[in-house]
Amino acid sequence: MAIVTASGMVLLPAISQFFISDDYEKVRKYMYKGFDYISFISIPLSIGLIAIAGDFGIWFFGTSFAHIDIVLALLSIVLVFMAWNNTFSSQFLIPAKHENWYTQSFIYGAVLNIILNIYLDKNMGAVGAAISAMIAETFVVLYQINKIKYFFSIRKLFKNVWKYYLSALAMGLFIFFINKNLQFNMSILVMDIFIGSIIYLGCNLLLHVPIFNDFYKYMSKKGVIDRKKN
Repeated sequence: MAIVTASGMVLLPAISQFFISDDYEKVRKYMYKGFDYISFISIPLSIGLIAIAGDFGIWFFGTSFAHIDIVLALLSIVLVFMAWNNTFSSQFLIPAKHENWYTQSFIYGAVLNIILNIYLDKNMGAVGAAISAMIAETFVVLYQINKIKYFFSIRKLFKNVWKYYLSALAMGLFIFFINKNLQFNMSILVMDIFIGSIIYLGCNLLLHVPIFNDFYKYMSKKGVIDRKKN
């Protein structure tokens, strides 16, 4: 998650410069690319955490937290929305001087979270708090999307998201059923990450996501890959 957050802050100065020079095409290009990369990273993290939530919760927190899997799964969903609102904020709202929209989205989200917590915490405890956080974070993203749709094509932004979710779902299901027959420990966690990464990348290759072409072009430009040999 730190990688996801840091990437937005790294691009902030460049995006701000594009706005100063009125180079809006590059602003759009960086947003589409940045959102695609962030989705490519955050979605498998979310699905992967959901897949191991039950086993990981007991292994990491102890048997007294046997029911923490639902909370972890719900908060894992929030990771994607956090990544998206960070991208919208750092790559458009702040550089475009729309800090008011940025502030409003988080204030409204915080108020919604508090209201939901009042009703859900009483009956559902930690699960209710997780549901409140998920709904509030979803609201923040939807609010920001509604504000930026005048400048970006929302369909183009989310063009490849279904591919990432489909690939991550295949990865998550495989990990979930594999772990059913194994005693969870650090070795199993490492194995899950390794095998899960292969499955996720493999599925995305089959779906022809553009990120691999971008990676190939970058490596060719750096001289790591010789285009003439391919």
